[in-house]
Amino acid sequence: MDARLSLGDKMELVKIEQDESEENGKRKMVYGSQIVDELKNGEMMIAMPVVKGQVIPLSVGDSYRATFFAKKALFGCDLLITNRYKKDSLFILQVSMTSELVKQQRREFFRLDCRISMDYRMVSEHEDDLTADEIEQFEWKQGVILDLSAGGVRFVSPNQEEKGTLVQVKFVLVEEEEVIRVTEYAKILRSEMSNLGNKLIETRLEFQNITDADKDQIIKYIFHQQRIARSKGKA
Repeated sequence: MDARLSLGDKMELVKIEQDESEENGKRKMVYGSQIVDELKNGEMMIAMPVVKGQVIPLSVGDSYRATFFAKKALFGCDLLITNRYKKDSLFILQVSMTSELVKQQRREFFRLDCRISMDYRMVSEHEDDLTADEIEQFEWKQGVILDLSAGGVRFVSPNQEEKGTLVQVKFVLVEEEEVIRVTEYAKILRSEMSNLGNKLIETRLEFQNITDADKDQIIKYIFHQQRIARSKGKA
Protein backbone atom coordinates (compact mmCIF):
# COMPACT_ATOMS: atom_id res chain seq x y z
CA MET A 1 0.00 0.00 0.00
CA ASP A 2 1.19 3.47 -0.81
CA ALA A 3 2.76 5.19 2.21
CA ARG A 4 0.54 8.25 1.67
CA LEU A 5 -2.49 6.19 2.66
CA SER A 6 -3.31 4.95 6.15
CA LEU A 7 -5.50 2.32 7.73
CA GLY A 8 -8.91 3.82 8.44
CA ASP A 9 -8.82 6.33 5.56
CA LYS A 10 -12.27 6.85 4.08
CA MET A 11 -12.75 6.36 0.35
CA GLU A 12 -15.33 6.44 -2.44
CA LEU A 13 -15.69 4.03 -5.35
CA VAL A 14 -17.26 4.55 -8.79
CA LYS A 15 -17.43 1.61 -11.21
CA ILE A 16 -15.44 1.88 -14.44
CA GLU A 17 -17.64 0.76 -17.31
CA GLN A 18 -16.12 -0.97 -20.34
CA ASP A 19 -18.30 1.16 -22.58
CA GLU A 20 -18.70 4.54 -20.88
CA SER A 21 -21.10 5.65 -23.64
CA GLU A 22 -23.69 3.22 -22.32
CA GLU A 23 -23.78 5.18 -19.10
CA ASN A 24 -24.58 8.55 -20.66
CA GLY A 25 -27.58 10.08 -18.92
CA LYS A 26 -27.49 7.50 -16.13
CA ARG A 27 -26.55 8.22 -12.55
CA LYS A 28 -23.47 6.30 -11.45
CA MET A 29 -23.56 4.82 -7.97
CA VAL A 30 -20.96 6.19 -5.55
CA TYR A 31 -20.02 3.66 -2.87
CA GLY A 32 -18.44 4.60 0.44
CA SER A 33 -15.72 2.40 1.93
CA GLN A 34 -12.68 2.43 4.21
CA ILE A 35 -9.18 0.95 4.24
CA VAL A 36 -9.18 -1.96 6.70
CA ASP A 37 -5.74 -3.57 6.31
CA GLU A 38 -2.73 -4.09 4.05
CA LEU A 39 -1.56 -7.43 2.68
CA LYS A 40 2.06 -8.52 2.23
CA ASN A 41 1.67 -8.50 -1.57
CA GLY A 42 0.79 -4.79 -1.45
CA GLU A 43 -2.93 -5.26 -2.00
CA MET A 44 -5.44 -3.62 0.33
CA MET A 45 -8.36 -4.93 2.29
CA ILE A 46 -11.28 -2.49 2.21
CA ALA A 47 -14.77 -2.66 3.67
CA MET A 48 -17.63 -3.73 1.43
CA PRO A 49 -19.98 -0.78 0.87
CA VAL A 50 -23.22 -0.61 2.83
CA VAL A 51 -26.27 1.03 1.23
CA LYS A 52 -29.46 1.51 3.25
CA GLY A 53 -28.28 -1.04 5.77
CA GLN A 54 -27.47 -3.69 3.13
CA VAL A 55 -23.93 -4.92 2.40
CA ILE A 56 -23.15 -4.57 -1.32
CA PRO A 57 -20.91 -7.45 -2.47
CA LEU A 58 -19.11 -5.82 -5.40
CA SER A 59 -18.04 -8.36 -8.00
CA VAL A 60 -14.55 -9.83 -8.24
CA GLY A 61 -12.91 -8.72 -11.51
CA ASP A 62 -14.67 -5.35 -11.68
CA SER A 63 -12.66 -2.12 -11.77
CA TYR A 64 -13.43 1.07 -9.83
CA ARG A 65 -12.12 4.60 -9.68
CA ALA A 66 -11.23 5.27 -6.06
CA THR A 67 -10.91 8.55 -4.19
CA PHE A 68 -9.10 8.40 -0.84
CA PHE A 69 -9.71 11.00 1.88
CA ALA A 70 -6.28 10.89 3.48
CA LYS A 71 -5.31 12.99 6.47
CA LYS A 72 -3.46 15.70 4.55
CA ALA A 73 -4.67 15.39 0.97
CA LEU A 74 -7.05 13.80 -1.48
CA PHE A 75 -5.75 10.98 -3.71
CA GLY A 76 -7.20 8.98 -6.59
CA CYS A 77 -6.41 5.83 -8.56
CA ASP A 78 -8.04 2.84 -10.29
CA LEU A 79 -8.62 -0.36 -8.36
CA LEU A 80 -9.32 -3.97 -9.37
CA ILE A 81 -11.32 -6.19 -7.01
CA THR A 82 -9.33 -9.43 -6.72
CA ASN A 83 -11.25 -11.20 -3.94
CA ARG A 84 -14.10 -10.83 -1.47
CA TYR A 85 -14.84 -12.65 1.77
CA LYS A 86 -15.99 -12.34 5.35
CA LYS A 87 -13.39 -12.00 8.10
CA ASP A 88 -14.82 -12.29 11.60
CA SER A 89 -17.78 -9.89 11.45
CA LEU A 90 -16.38 -7.78 8.59
CA PHE A 91 -17.26 -8.11 4.90
CA ILE A 92 -14.03 -7.50 3.01
CA LEU A 93 -12.99 -6.62 -0.55
CA GLN A 94 -9.42 -7.33 -1.56
CA VAL A 95 -8.20 -4.79 -4.14
CA SER A 96 -5.07 -3.94 -6.10
CA MET A 97 -4.10 -0.61 -7.61
CA THR A 98 -4.07 -0.67 -11.41
CA SER A 99 -2.98 2.94 -11.91
CA GLU A 100 -0.66 5.37 -10.18
CA LEU A 101 -1.94 7.03 -7.01
CA VAL A 102 -2.33 10.73 -7.91
CA LYS A 103 -2.78 13.64 -5.54
CA GLN A 104 -5.92 15.57 -6.40
CA GLN A 105 -6.89 19.18 -5.79
CA ARG A 106 -6.27 20.33 -2.23
CA ARG A 107 -9.37 19.49 -0.26
CA GLU A 108 -9.72 22.93 1.34
CA PHE A 109 -10.49 24.36 -2.10
CA PHE A 110 -13.30 21.99 -2.99
CA ARG A 111 -16.35 24.22 -3.02
CA LEU A 112 -19.99 23.40 -3.58
CA ASP A 113 -22.71 25.74 -4.85
CA CYS A 114 -25.72 24.92 -2.71
CA ARG A 115 -28.74 26.18 -0.79
CA ILE A 116 -28.49 25.03 2.83
CA SER A 117 -30.22 26.63 5.81
CA MET A 118 -27.94 27.63 8.67
CA ASP A 119 -28.08 29.30 12.08
CA TYR A 120 -25.38 31.53 13.54
CA ARG A 121 -24.75 33.66 16.61
CA MET A 122 -22.24 36.22 17.78
CA VAL A 123 -19.69 34.76 20.21
CA SER A 124 -19.15 36.76 23.40
CA GLU A 125 -16.20 36.67 25.77
CA HIS A 126 -15.93 34.29 28.71
CA GLU A 127 -18.06 31.50 27.26
CA ASP A 128 -15.79 28.67 28.35
CA ASP A 129 -17.86 27.81 31.41
CA LEU A 130 -21.25 27.92 29.69
CA THR A 131 -23.25 24.76 29.12
CA ALA A 132 -24.73 23.78 25.77
CA ASP A 133 -28.20 24.68 27.08
CA GLU A 134 -27.01 28.13 28.12
CA ILE A 135 -25.43 28.73 24.72
CA GLU A 136 -28.73 27.80 23.05
CA GLN A 137 -30.34 30.71 24.90
CA PHE A 138 -28.30 33.24 22.93
CA GLU A 139 -29.87 34.93 19.91
CA TRP A 140 -29.43 32.75 16.85
CA LYS A 141 -29.88 34.35 13.44
CA GLN A 142 -30.84 32.57 10.24
CA GLY A 143 -29.14 32.50 6.86
CA VAL A 144 -28.84 30.43 3.70
CA ILE A 145 -25.49 28.99 2.62
CA LEU A 146 -24.75 29.67 -1.07
CA ASP A 147 -21.44 27.84 -1.24
CA LEU A 148 -19.65 25.53 1.13
CA SER A 149 -16.08 24.32 1.53
CA ALA A 150 -13.99 22.75 4.27
CA GLY A 151 -12.52 26.23 4.82
CA GLY A 152 -15.73 28.18 5.31
CA VAL A 153 -19.07 29.27 3.87
CA ARG A 154 -20.66 32.11 1.95
CA PHE A 155 -24.22 32.85 3.01
CA VAL A 156 -26.96 35.46 2.70
CA SER A 157 -29.19 36.87 5.42
CA PRO A 158 -31.00 40.13 6.23
CA ASN A 159 -28.20 41.08 8.66
CA GLN A 160 -24.95 42.93 8.03
CA GLU A 161 -22.24 41.86 10.46
CA GLU A 162 -18.93 43.37 11.50
CA LYS A 163 -15.77 42.11 9.80
CA GLY A 164 -13.51 40.13 12.12
CA THR A 165 -16.32 39.10 14.48
CA LEU A 166 -16.22 35.54 15.81
CA VAL A 167 -19.44 33.58 15.30
CA GLN A 168 -20.70 30.08 15.92
CA VAL A 169 -22.50 28.39 13.02
CA LYS A 170 -24.57 25.25 12.78
CA PHE A 171 -26.11 23.53 9.78
CA VAL A 172 -27.19 20.10 8.62
CA LEU A 173 -25.94 18.14 5.60
CA VAL A 174 -28.35 15.44 4.45
CA GLU A 175 -27.00 12.39 2.64
CA GLU A 176 -29.00 9.41 1.45
CA GLU A 177 -28.20 7.37 4.55
CA GLU A 178 -27.22 9.87 7.22
CA VAL A 179 -27.77 13.33 8.64
CA ILE A 180 -24.54 15.23 9.36
CA ARG A 181 -24.81 18.00 11.96
CA VAL A 182 -22.00 20.55 11.77
CA THR A 183 -21.36 23.07 14.56
CA GLU A 184 -18.21 25.16 14.27
CA TYR A 185 -16.70 28.57 15.09
CA ALA A 186 -15.87 30.96 12.27
CA LYS A 187 -14.57 34.48 11.62
CA ILE A 188 -16.40 36.99 9.44
CA LEU A 189 -14.19 37.94 6.48
CA ARG A 190 -16.66 40.20 4.68
CA SER A 191 -20.29 41.27 4.98
CA GLU A 192 -21.81 43.47 2.28
CA MET A 193 -24.88 44.00 0.13
CA SER A 194 -25.63 41.02 -2.11
CA ASN A 195 -26.24 41.38 -5.85
CA LEU A 196 -29.22 39.04 -5.42
CA GLY A 197 -31.40 41.96 -4.39
CA ASN A 198 -34.21 41.81 -1.80
CA LYS A 199 -31.95 43.75 0.60
CA LEU A 200 -29.98 40.61 1.39
CA ILE A 201 -26.50 40.78 2.87
CA GLU A 202 -23.80 38.40 1.65
CA THR A 203 -21.36 37.29 4.35
CA ARG A 204 -18.23 35.17 4.04
CA LEU A 205 -17.00 33.09 6.97
CA GLU A 206 -13.72 31.27 7.57
CA PHE A 207 -13.85 28.30 9.93
CA GLN A 208 -11.59 28.59 12.98
CA ASN A 209 -9.88 25.40 14.21
CA ILE A 210 -12.45 23.18 12.51
CA THR A 211 -12.38 19.62 13.80
CA ASP A 212 -10.94 16.95 11.53
CA ALA A 213 -14.24 15.05 11.80
CA ASP A 214 -16.30 17.99 10.49
CA LYS A 215 -13.73 18.79 7.81
CA ASP A 216 -13.77 15.23 6.52
CA GLN A 217 -17.58 15.10 6.59
CA ILE A 218 -17.85 18.35 4.63
CA ILE A 219 -15.28 17.24 2.06
CA LYS A 220 -16.98 13.88 1.62
CA TYR A 221 -20.39 15.59 1.24
CA ILE A 222 -19.06 18.06 -1.35
CA PHE A 223 -17.26 15.40 -3.34
CA HIS A 224 -20.32 13.13 -3.30
CA GLN A 225 -22.63 15.94 -4.47
CA GLN A 226 -20.22 16.88 -7.26
CA ARG A 227 -20.05 13.25 -8.39
CA ILE A 228 -23.84 13.09 -8.50
CA ALA A 229 -24.01 16.32 -10.50
CA ARG A 230 -21.40 15.09 -13.02
CA SER A 231 -23.18 11.77 -13.45
CA LYS A 232 -26.36 13.70 -14.32
CA GLY A 233 -24.51 15.94 -16.76
CA LYS A 234 -24.94 19.05 -14.60
CA ALA A 235 -21.29 19.69 -13.83
